Amino acid sequence: MDERPVTEAELQAWLDGELHADRCAAVRRHLADHPEDARRLEEYRRHAALISKAFAGIGHSQPVRRSIAWRGLLGAAAAVLLFLGGAAAGWFGREAGFAETPDVAHYALSAHRLFVGEARHAVEVTANESDHLTAWLSKRLDQPLRIPAISGYQLVGGRLLPSDYGPAGQLMYEDADRRRLTLYFCAAELANGTEFRTARSGAATALLWREAGLVWAMVGELDRDRLLSLAHEVQSQLES
Repeated sequence: MDERPVTEAELQAWLDGELHADRCAAVRRHLADHPEDARRLEEYRRHAALISKAFAGIGHSQPVRRSIAWRGLLGAAAAVLLFLGGAAAGWFGREAGFAETPDVAHYALSAHRLFVGEARHAVEVTANESDHLTAWLSKRLDQPLRIPAISGYQLVGGRLLPSDYGPAGQLMYEDADRRRLTLYFCAAELANGTEFRTARSGAATALLWREAGLVWAMVGELDRDRLLSLAHEVQSQLES
C-alpha cells in the first residue's frame, strides 16, 4: 500500500482525470478520511458542471474537453460558488460609502479566495504570455488594457471571469515569499470614481476604485495602508 500523503496537486489531478492510476486508491482513501476535501472537490465538480451547462451554447459546437474546461469553468464557478452562499454565511464586510457596488467586491474577494491558493490552476494564461493575455482580456472586456507592475511582486498571469457586468478579468501577482495579490476588474459603475472603497473577507481586504472605464479591485492579505500604497501605484499607471 502506498503510504505517501496525498497532495493538493494530486487532488486536482484526480479531479481533472489526470492522476496516475497507481495513486487513485490513495486519493480515494484520503477523501474517505477527509470529508472536508471530498465536499470541496464535489463543489468544484458540481459548479463547473452548472457553468458548463449554462455556457454550452456559447462558442462551442461540441462539449468542451474537461482537461481544458477546468481552467475556464472553475474561473466561472468562482463567481457563482461564493455569490450564492457568501452573504448568508456573513463573510462580507464593508466600510461607509461602499454600498453602490457590493457585488463587485463580492466577486473580487470570492475569486481571490478560490484561486489564490491554487498551484495548477491559479491562472488561465501565464505571465510568459503577457502580450497574449493583454490582447485577450482587452478584446473580451472591449477596453484597451495594460498590465500594471506592482513593486515587490511578479505577475503570475491572469484569467477571464463572469460578472453581472459582463466579462471580468483577474490578474495574479506573487512576491518573493510566494504571497499573492489579485487585481480584479470589470465594466461596472462606481460613484465618486477614483475614491477608494474597502471591503473585507476574513484575512483578505479589497480596495475598489474606478479608472480607465473599469472598476478595479486589489485584493490581498495585507494591512490596509500597505494595500492602499500598492493600489495607488497601480492607479497611477492606469491613468497615465
